[in-house]
Amino acid sequence: MNCKVCRAPNAIQHHLSYRRNITVPLCRSCHRKAHYGKIAGYAPIDKPPRSRYPKVHAMRLSEKNWAFLWRLRRRIRARSWDELVEYLVEVYAEEWA
Repeated sequence: MNCKVCRAPNAIQHHLSYRRNITVPLCRSCHRKAHYGKIAGYAPIDKPPRSRYPKVHAMRLSEKNWAFLWRLRRRIRARSWDELVEYLVEVYAEEWA
């Protein structure tokens, strides 16, 4: 399958709509550009909701730190990463202030 924009081979499916499962083939380069809004008409029209804590989710953590966060999340029985962040903010609010 070729990219719809640049005709490069080995394209992946890019979602134009997540709810209606509408996809279009794009190469990895064009796929990245579409998500950054650099290719007109190929941005997803109904992206899933963003996290309330984008900076926390964008952190580049080592595997050791991710493993710790996974164990902590299970230990406090957090259903989502947002709940884990809320827990950490509550516990460490005084130190972070």
